Amino acid sequence: MGALYLAAVAYLAIHVAAYFVHLRHLPSFRHEGTIFRYHAISSCIFSAAALLPGLVRADARLLIAGLGLVMLHGLYSITFLELWSISQIGYSIAILAEVERLGVATAEELVRDLARIGEAKKAGRLQSLSALGLIRLESGRYHLTARGRIIAGAIGLLRWLANYSDTG
Repeated sequence: MGALYLAAVAYLAIHVAAYFVHLRHLPSFRHEGTIFRYHAISSCIFSAAALLPGLVRADARLLIAGLGLVMLHGLYSITFLELWSISQIGYSIAILAEVERLGVATAEELVRDLARIGEAKKAGRLQSLSALGLIRLESGRYHLTARGRIIAGAIGLLRWLANYSDTG
């Protein structure tokens, strides 16, 4: 079982090192979808490798160890994705950068200059949702597709289960 743990830790170390040494410099890795796919594919491969020994040998201890390692990868990926998301420029960081650039700025100047960021983010999100087949543009208005309605329903269910009412 020790070899399984060592292999898992080595895999995760190589995964994060590959990102920091090489992948983060690639233009495609500046996009949320690419980062997500990098972790989703890794998770599938890692899960199969971690669970296979316990399944093949019908060994409950190895299977439990494999499940623990799958959860370890999940924690790693969630943490990585959250930190990556936070590191992307947000309004607060953009405001600080703009004030530093201008030296002094009025609220009106900041709203005008930062509206471009908001519009670009909105356009990017709409393009991503459309590319995923969740929305479609008809007569200048966006509509949910069948897949989009399913996803929206699932999100609504999660919000209801979490008693989450403020979407900010």
